[in-house]
Amino acid sequence: MNNIRLAPVARLVWLVVAILQPLCSQNRPLELIAPADVGISLVVYDAARQPELARFFDSTEAARLANYSIVLTNESSKHIVGVAVRWIVIDRTGQSRSTMLSFDSFGTSVAARQPVVPAGTQLIATPNGFQHVRIPSGRGFISGGGRAGGVSTFGFGRGQLVRIDDLDQAQRVTAMIDTVIFEDGRVIGADESHLGDYINAIDAAVKTFARNLRDAISNGRDVDELLKNIASTGRRSTNPQDDPAAFWIIREAEYLLRIPVEQRTGRLDQLEHLPSAPSFYK
Repeated sequence: MNNIRLAPVARLVWLVVAILQPLCSQNRPLELIAPADVGISLVVYDAARQPELARFFDSTEAARLANYSIVLTNESSKHIVGVAVRWIVIDRTGQSRSTMLSFDSFGTSVAARQPVVPAGTQLIATPNGFQHVRIPSGRGFISGGGRAGGVSTFGFGRGQLVRIDDLDQAQRVTAMIDTVIFEDGRVIGADESHLGDYINAIDAAVKTFARNLRDAISNGRDVDELLKNIASTGRRSTNPQDDPAAFWIIREAEYLLRIPVEQRTGRLDQLEHLPSAPSFYK
């Protein structure tokens, strides 16, 4: 028997989920392509072998998504600060569709600056999002960043989501680990997502935006009008992935319009002094 301590009330639910998940997934194998590196280990999620993770898939919709989930373990002493996973779905006609889902630790808020996968912890990756898994020292239970959110989303992430029906009806589904970035800047994987370039572009754009806005304030320009013009661009944009730097600037403009005028200077200070990403290298 597995030596895992579970809360008595939750034990029955977890056992049922753990039993049902393999039954749902036995005819839907997931292929995994990952770089060989001592800093990480990756496996396809298996409810029978990883019953402690069943709580992340405790709804009907999430149980279906469990069939297409992988578990990344950070074996390094360094935090992982960026991850990108490519999902390749081949439908019944042989047509291939590829989507990319990513996340990093270089957002514009304190919360967004947390490691994606702290050293010694795990991350569940699905075509529709990521979930943290943390195993506190000396404990026999698993904690995470929240429960699965149904068919369309699972935790957090950035990119295009995949319909679960499309996954279930596919001939083959492949998860390819495209990029893993450690806190010292080391990058492993093919990095076709250019995640490092994305991070640097956002950093430069946001800091330039803050400096330009501060100059506008100093020159007596109508800052509200300027921010409204920037924000209105966002209402005309349908795909933020086309220009991520512009997308983040629009978000900041909308935020500055919502907060009191006297708080804007403080926010601009925060943006200008955001820690820069490390120099990326392979």
